[in-house]
Amino acid sequence: MLRTLIVDDEHLNIVLLESLSAKYCPEIEIIAKADNVDDAIDICLNQKPDLMFLDIQIHNQTAFDILEAIAEIPVMVVMVTAYENYALKAIKNSVIDYLLKPVRISEFRDAVVKAVKLKSERTAENQVNEQSTDFYLALPSANKLVIAVAKQIIRLEGMSNYTKIYTESGQCHTDTKTLIEYELKLPPEMFVRVHKSHIINIQQVEKILRSKNGSLLLKDGSEIPIAAGRKKMIQDKILF
Repeated sequence: MLRTLIVDDEHLNIVLLESLSAKYCPEIEIIAKADNVDDAIDICLNQKPDLMFLDIQIHNQTAFDILEAIAEIPVMVVMVTAYENYALKAIKNSVIDYLLKPVRISEFRDAVVKAVKLKSERTAENQVNEQSTDFYLALPSANKLVIAVAKQIIRLEGMSNYTKIYTESGQCHTDTKTLIEYELKLPPEMFVRVHKSHIINIQQVEKILRSKNGSLLLKDGSEIPIAAGRKKMIQDKILF
């Protein structure tokens, strides 16, 4: 079951999504609903849902205020909105789907199927990795897959609808999976999302640079920005 949160400032829209879930998506369990940003953030941090249906405009705030605050929580996000012009920004924030109101049943169902698949893949990989002290990933390389130990991955960079994975060998693998899909797969004790476009391997950090907004110098020489509001969390994890 997908433990699901619905966030919308209009009650009728929440009722509609509940109805669609009940009729067409038995995989969904609605664990909470929120009609404002603060409640949505609190639910995400404390109940850690698998999936969130999220409206763009929420009173005088936006969905992106929520995404910024819950960056550490690997929740899958489906945007449900009347606004087309936020699609690119949503993709850059690694949402798994973007549905326009009025929501079509087929598109709603497709989004849920995608979320179920992502959760299943993560569960399967976790089961495989429980049998080993190392965490393995299959990375695309030309016309084949290369098995890599996660600790050999330096960083991942989200590029709209694909991801670049940089490894210790100096290679850069490009995958059509989004950054959120990798965030769901990778061991959280080793990898942390420091920016909407960047996940880094904690073990690959050389030092924190004391620039205005803060950035990380990695062992391969790359400099990665730290998003506003995440610096304290990153310092605590890296323990510099």
